[in-house]
Amino acid sequence: MRNSPIHFDGQTKKYETIGFLLFLCLFLYGWYKNGLSYYFLGKLSFVESCTPLLFLCISFCLSILLSFFTKTKISLRTFILGILVSILVPPNFPIWLFLLVSFFYFLFYFLLQKKFYTILFLPIYRIFVFFLSSFFSIGLENIIEQNNSYFYGTIDIFFGKGLGDIGTTHIFLIFLSYFIFQNYFYYKKELPIYAIATYFVSFFLVYFFNPNQFMIRDVLNSSFFFATVFLLPLNPVSPVLKKEKFFFGCGVGLFSFLFIHIFSIYEGVYFVLFLFQIIWNISLWMQKRGFFKRFNC
Repeated sequence: MRNSPIHFDGQTKKYETIGFLLFLCLFLYGWYKNGLSYYFLGKLSFVESCTPLLFLCISFCLSILLSFFTKTKISLRTFILGILVSILVPPNFPIWLFLLVSFFYFLFYFLLQKKFYTILFLPIYRIFVFFLSSFFSIGLENIIEQNNSYFYGTIDIFFGKGLGDIGTTHIFLIFLSYFIFQNYFYYKKELPIYAIATYFVSFFLVYFFNPNQFMIRDVLNSSFFFATVFLLPLNPVSPVLKKEKFFFGCGVGLFSFLFIHIFSIYEGVYFVLFLFQIIWNISLWMQKRGFFKRFNC
């Protein structure tokens, strides 16, 4: 019965619970990094330090209210999405703007989830947040980092002190999550390996020929690692065959490097994921109509 539908359904529930706890850990660290740590140092009031928690409460409330409005059953997946929406925004994102963006996100999510895979909406959501942040000149620094000069070393960045969204900066926890999800049936574990390996190879090739252009610590882009460990391998609109996974994963890694380090878009990986989702859908459409055959290994 190990490969029966009952087994896969039970495994999915198990890893949904694990995923919820992992995302909650990322949120809690983000709350500490961008709020509580400065409250303990006396640089923020307690109310100011609770802004990330307010984002989470808004996200949970909107997800519950709109699920009732659209007559959608509330499940653990709803709360997982609530955490993801609250951690995929810059620390200094205005509360009123988050309320507006998250409202429309959950509205479209509950209305369209039966027609589209739900995880497809997250890169679109983060791209929309990127354009709003650019329009309102909102950086990835929290309110204290904006007013002070900080220089974090490689180890500091790896353990969560670098730039990034509220809950995506702790690279160690992200890598730990990858190993936890290894045995999940629907987790395409090869894709993060191919993407991250290509990303590192691209970086060090450029660094080798032009060492003055980058610093080694620049390769530690937490948004890239978060997206490739969580969003890429859990995306149904991605390859399942070996060679297709290889080219897809390498393509994501290469184009993410170009977006992040050549075009200087820190959140460039979300543009790449959205682009590759479109390309993969077009390729599947062409395959069904006989334009070319899929790799059969």
